[in-house]
Amino acid sequence: MSVSIARLHGEACYDCGAVLGDLIPAGEVTHPDSGRVWPIRKCGDHVTGWCSWHSGPATSALRVVVAAANSGPGIRTFACETCREQRDRMPIEDAQ
Repeated sequence: MSVSIARLHGEACYDCGAVLGDLIPAGEVTHPDSGRVWPIRKCGDHVTGWCSWHSGPATSALRVVVAAANSGPGIRTFACETCREQRDRMPIEDAQ
């Protein structure tokens, strides 16, 4: 198994190695050689079923853009249907 220690320690996204932004708990992985179980984290690009707004699981989570004042194009995150409606956010796919 060739996975960096940062990914196994939850210091980087398990899938892509990203260290910027929020890393969300995404379950566990068992190392095939040692049998040790590691809790892993993933970035918003690789986690599904998680709402970043209420920080909890969601079956209706879709990617949305959150604009920040005086910044570039904004960050992308996931929001469930309820949080999207409360904050008037449109999924990225619908906005294009």
